[in-house]
Amino acid sequence: MIRLIFHIVGAIQFFYGCYYDHTYVKIPSTSTNVTPFAGKLKYLTFLNAMLQTVYFTIAVSNDIFGTNEPAPSHKPLLRRIKDTMFSTLAFPMALFVGVTFWGIYAVNRELILPRALDPFFPIWLNHVMHSNIVLFTLIELATSFRMYPSENLNKLVWSKEVESTVKSGKKKAK
Repeated sequence: MIRLIFHIVGAIQFFYGCYYDHTYVKIPSTSTNVTPFAGKLKYLTFLNAMLQTVYFTIAVSNDIFGTNEPAPSHKPLLRRIKDTMFSTLAFPMALFVGVTFWGIYAVNRELILPRALDPFFPIWLNHVMHSNIVLFTLIELATSFRMYPSENLNKLVWSKEVESTVKSGKKKAK
């Protein structure tokens, strides 16, 4: 029951953070270099928050319809999706975004979130997008048993991610 409540809180929090960021956070453009291309979807922080929303929603569904047994005789599809998504995307991206953001922030805040943006990007949203993502992921890691996918599947997911990133970078360079 506690796990279900935890997953519901995570799903709602990240959903509301994405909704608020997309709907209400409008940063005025003072530079001619800023392009409207892709909007918020060009930021890894926003993509990660969306990914966490999807992950925690799947976790809620698994809590209700699936199983959280350590070694089930038949592993339901929801459980396999949840375990694979956590191991290959949700956990690595959450740690990367959180550690990178706060590491750069500690060195020089102006490089990653200038003080001039404080009136447009609320502090609570900053913590939802960068602190709570790591916190919720670490709690999930400590409290939920998961069967890790094969190493080949993990490599496949990340190789496709790197390949698409490289291709999009080449398109921008042209």
